Amino acid sequence: MQHFTRPLIQALDRHVECLNHEAITAIKGITDGNSSEIANPLTLSNAMRRRISRRSAYYAFVLGDYIEGLRKLADAESQDAESVIDAISCDSSIHDELWSRANSRVPPELLAVDKILLHRDLPQPMRCSLAAMRDEWGRIVDQSSYDSISCVMIADPSGVGALSIGKILRIHATLNKIADASVRRIHDPEIQFNGRIQGDADPFAQQMKRAVLYAEDYFLKTHGVWELQRLPRKYTFHVSGQTSLSSVEHSFTGGSAGLALTLLTMGCIDGFCTRCNTRILREDAVISGAVNSSGAVESISNSGLEEKIRTVFFSPYRYLALPETNIETAETILKTLKLLHPRCSLELISVTSTTNAHEDQKITMAARIGRSRVILAKLGRWRKHAVMASLMFVPTMLAAILLPLMFQHKISGAHLSEGTLSMINPFGRTFKTHALPYQIREKLPQQHPFGQMNSAEHIADVDGDGRREYVFVGIDSRTTRNPFAGRINIHLFSQSGDSLAHISLWNALTLPDKDGDQVYADYMLYHSRLDDFDGDGRKELTLLLRNAGFFPCAIVVLSFKDMRFQTYAHLGHLNNILVDDFDGDGRLDILAAGTNNAYGGSVMAMLDPTDLEGSSPKLPFKDHERDISKMYILIPKSVLVALPEADVTRPEASIDVYGNGTIRISSIEGNRSIFFHFDSAMTCIGVFPTDYWKLLHDQLAPKYGLLPIDRHMQELRDKVRYWDGENWLNTPTVNRSR
Repeated sequence: MQHFTRPLIQALDRHVECLNHEAITAIKGITDGNSSEIANPLTLSNAMRRRISRRSAYYAFVLGDYIEGLRKLADAESQDAESVIDAISCDSSIHDELWSRANSRVPPELLAVDKILLHRDLPQPMRCSLAAMRDEWGRIVDQSSYDSISCVMIADPSGVGALSIGKILRIHATLNKIADASVRRIHDPEIQFNGRIQGDADPFAQQMKRAVLYAEDYFLKTHGVWELQRLPRKYTFHVSGQTSLSSVEHSFTGGSAGLALTLLTMGCIDGFCTRCNTRILREDAVISGAVNSSGAVESISNSGLEEKIRTVFFSPYRYLALPETNIETAETILKTLKLLHPRCSLELISVTSTTNAHEDQKITMAARIGRSRVILAKLGRWRKHAVMASLMFVPTMLAAILLPLMFQHKISGAHLSEGTLSMINPFGRTFKTHALPYQIREKLPQQHPFGQMNSAEHIADVDGDGRREYVFVGIDSRTTRNPFAGRINIHLFSQSGDSLAHISLWNALTLPDKDGDQVYADYMLYHSRLDDFDGDGRKELTLLLRNAGFFPCAIVVLSFKDMRFQTYAHLGHLNNILVDDFDGDGRLDILAAGTNNAYGGSVMAMLDPTDLEGSSPKLPFKDHERDISKMYILIPKSVLVALPEADVTRPEASIDVYGNGTIRISSIEGNRSIFFHFDSAMTCIGVFPTDYWKLLHDQLAPKYGLLPIDRHMQELRDKVRYWDGENWLNTPTVNRSR
């Protein structure tokens, strides 16, 4: 062995300041022939020598001595140890970075090894061996978790006693459901390690089984997690970390893994979402201790304690948990190590029981899982039973919820049949009926040929109390031949269907005449809407009514606050109404368009819905004499109206508003129309004919010498007139007679 040990020992002596003294002692013990297996160097094969050197290199790397590890690798690969070490050990940045990482408690192994692997002076055989060793070490977990824990053990690889070393293993475990839970049957857990199901005779398997059974019993008795016993389940354990052993369970035959396995099992159960308030395993604590069947922590052998403490001492871990009975010996060993290596630190944790360890803040820490996540996880484990229960529970709950709703007294509409108004709830069930004191000739609204309605309904909070009321407008047609004309009746019902009010409007408008008053009775309903005109939180009802056979028309606004109504009587049919703040005074206005028979043309009226009692200009109706319009606009007729070919007796008008706020009056002349556009100040800003109007104009222009369309449209624009209460003006003017 002298041909490869002498350069190694010389290199050790020259670079002793970079080495770990324990590693030197162990390696010198090997090279001096303390092992019976290598006492006679002539009996060693090259493979055995390489194996011993690799073991020694591994030992050095475990202790954090990377330079010594490189020496052993150089020896194993028959490289020039001195040249390799001289080149790499002079790279002080490796040592500086190593100590800064160690002081910040970040595992230095991967960083240092990666920097060595990238060094240009590292021979390729050593590079391959070191890369393989790096992959075999694995990665120390840098965050707390439910499913992994660090444990320190003693290994005696292949009987080479001088190489009996401590190893930090990262033990991982998962808890999986094999099948759905059973209500009656209790299942034993299945335990699997490194892909093999463990038998009872194996000491390592007995540790795992004892750990699993105690952890489950603890959670059952302490936290009431009874579902585990009824769940077919499997615990899968495997090891990663600084180990090159292929059969860990046969190399570590002692009981010092019991505490770590028990705590790991507890973490798995917590990570299985069995409860909300859990404990999560810290990543900076190493565990060593045996556990009996009652959960008490038993002492471990002091013969291997020094190796364990030394292993953790030179690692990035902060805490080492040991049985209370081993603490005194451990403190003596730790004190000696700290004297030799003051830059390293380690804190010992005294453990008396598994429960004590599980609650220790340096071993575990509190964590919380959301209640919804726990519930969903439990439903997933009891899926079969949850489905069966839901098949019964869901219909029962739906019935319990829906049945009261189906029979609730909450109106969502009404059905009219044979003079009876039936109140209907949201589920279509009739819960109350009211017999109307008049007759409504039933006909669907879509069947009305000219837009009139025999009834109208609204569901809204009309009194501002937060509950919706039902408003019904019906026509008493008993005295008329027209089924859509008669006296207008307004009903107000509460949300529960109780009658709150019934109001009958007037049935006639009277126009004074020198030959006697003309009475116009029986009105049809053309429009109905709810608005809050005065801003008091209560709704007002607006109705547009037209006489069944003649020209009078009326707009009625009913206040549900005092059940009083106002009437605006108009000499000519109004075709539609709009509600908005059209004059910019901050209050809602009513804008209506139609025909005024006194002027024989189209008109537009702007009304104040809070002061509506009155009539249109020229000929006031009896009992409604006030000229009440805020603004009254006369739309001129086109030249075609006077021509016989146009076949127009009197223009009609309708109104709408563009998205940009432009108000458009459609003056309808037979089957042709002309559009008058007004801005917010009610100034006419343009007149535009339809294509049909243009076509007729072009046909008749040669015969009657008509003006060009553009000039005639400008002429119509200039002829728009505004009523000021006494005269018609050509500029926008308010009605001053109000």
